Amino acid sequence: MCLPNKTWSTLSDETLLKAVSSWNWLHAYFREYRGKGVSIGASKWSKMAACLTIIRCKTSGVVYASMGNKTFAAIFLKLYQFDDNGLPHFKFHASCKVCEFAYLTDPRDWEAIPYTAIRLQGHGIVMQQHADGPMPLMRHCLRQARNPLTVDDIAKYMELLGLQLVPPHNKIGDMYLALAKHFLSAADADSVEVREEAALYKDAANRKDNADDLLLADPLVDVVYEDMNAEDKGEFREIGEAKQRKSYNTKIANWKRSRDRVFGRGRPKGSGKGQGAEAEAEAEGAKGKGKGKGGGRGGGIAEAAAEHEGAADIGIEHARARHLRHSNYGLTSNWSDIFCRQCTKENGAPTLAGQSKYSAAPGNRYGETWYIRCFDYYGNKWPKGKPGLRQKTASTFVDSNDPGPEIDRWVQQHRTCCTPAPCEPAL
Repeated sequence: MCLPNKTWSTLSDETLLKAVSSWNWLHAYFREYRGKGVSIGASKWSKMAACLTIIRCKTSGVVYASMGNKTFAAIFLKLYQFDDNGLPHFKFHASCKVCEFAYLTDPRDWEAIPYTAIRLQGHGIVMQQHADGPMPLMRHCLRQARNPLTVDDIAKYMELLGLQLVPPHNKIGDMYLALAKHFLSAADADSVEVREEAALYKDAANRKDNADDLLLADPLVDVVYEDMNAEDKGEFREIGEAKQRKSYNTKIANWKRSRDRVFGRGRPKGSGKGQGAEAEAEAEGAKGKGKGKGGGRGGGIAEAAAEHEGAADIGIEHARARHLRHSNYGLTSNWSDIFCRQCTKENGAPTLAGQSKYSAAPGNRYGETWYIRCFDYYGNKWPKGKPGLRQKTASTFVDSNDPGPEIDRWVQQHRTCCTPAPCEPAL
């Protein structure tokens, strides 16, 4: 029966295999694992059993060849093991010819065996254990490019090992160091061996996935695939998906290059180009000069702004000129100072409370916008987000022709130079 108005996606081979693996795990869970301290989601560790990896269960000592996995279950084929010249060797054998579903519910109970394929007299081509020897499955996975592990997976594994990291030292780099120290049984996380091991994990995670490039490099793809009709192309979905990913990545790379040319990104800090001088001026003002020559808490800001005023003006105007040559963005003004109406510095000079800036068309997507910010005297810095930074479009002002009074009112209400006493501006 053919339904003309099909509203569901066609099941792919990948979806069907994952459904089969999860269905088999569900049966195995209720038959063997329920009530034994194993959670129903524990078998997701099976995704660590990469295809063509030799894996050994520590508890049983049985060695398997992983034929792949579909998240909730892996397909294992038992291997025949023998020793030759004191080295373990493994090979496929007629006595081990039945594949079986395997569920890795505790990754600590599994180890990977790196191997090298060799020809051995009397046995043919076999797999000889590599000099690295057996290693924990997690360590082996972390060393492999395109491994399926996420940051959450690594954090959960560390919980199983009882390794705890206290914020802010709980980033992925810290996790790599902690695991490298554990796997090497090292006493010092800063030792050369630990750092080299952690570097292997980082390099594997950052290694470029060129599987799509290798697939599309096949001459038959260019010659045959494009001449197929839609139905035949559906039989080679991996080629279509690889082409889509490559097209997307190419467009993103082109966009980033265009953006960097427009905004002059990648220049050394303080070069006086673009926004570098302005950012440097603000950083200098926030370095703790709050009670310097100016006498008051805002003294450092004025000195830093004065020191970089010339370079900032030249750099900003240069960047804006380049920016307008490459796009139709509207003009953006410089930050304008707004002073507190209540407090002054010790020398009688007004205290800087905040700033405002006008942009005609930010991002070439929005209407005229005013950016407003108050200096954070508690953190001694300009804020990068709410509540210290506000963005208002023309439609949010009562009188968009002269939003100055409302901007001033907002700054006076949210300033930090002399809070909590309120300042009511004269409108």
